[in-house]
Amino acid sequence: MNTMLKTINVSEKGQIAIPREIQESLGIKKDDRLVVTTKDKKILIQKAANVERHVEDNFQDLPRYSEPSLEKLWNNKKDDVAWRKKVSL
Repeated sequence: MNTMLKTINVSEKGQIAIPREIQESLGIKKDDRLVVTTKDKKILIQKAANVERHVEDNFQDLPRYSEPSLEKLWNNKKDDVAWRKKVSL
């Protein structure tokens, strides 16, 4: 991907316009949803679809790993005894 540097102004309402060249290169179209993130005094704007896809990719293995981990907790007799004592107080 090529790097583009453009200077834009912030309107009185706090709005910005994304330059057409950047819209075209990133495939941003009217009514697209964008996600705005800040970090270290920087602003990152991404298409929501890209962020959603990234999140889905990062969590695709979660069900496979979480169920065995939770099963260990659910089947912990020591915790069951402690919980019963607490509840019966």
